Amino acid sequence: PPPPPPPAPPPARCRVPYVIGLRLATAKARIRARRCRVGTIRRARSRRVGRVLRQSPRRGAVRPVGTRVNLVVGRR
Repeated sequence: PPPPPPPAPPPARCRVPYVIGLRLATAKARIRARRCRVGTIRRARSRRVGRVLRQSPRRGAVRPVGTRVNLVVGRR
């Protein structure tokens, strides 16, 4: 009999990186490097201007490739 077919590859996933405290440009690059997408970017008053204050989903979440990671970034 012929050999069994190889197992199907696992579905592609993105593991959400930890980007809190990073500059927005750096956070975007890390998100894309993990095969996620940058989602909604909101601004909130903070002394940490230009830095990520919050993210959703949280770090370490394993989601389908292309999952949007929403950010809140500090502004004056």
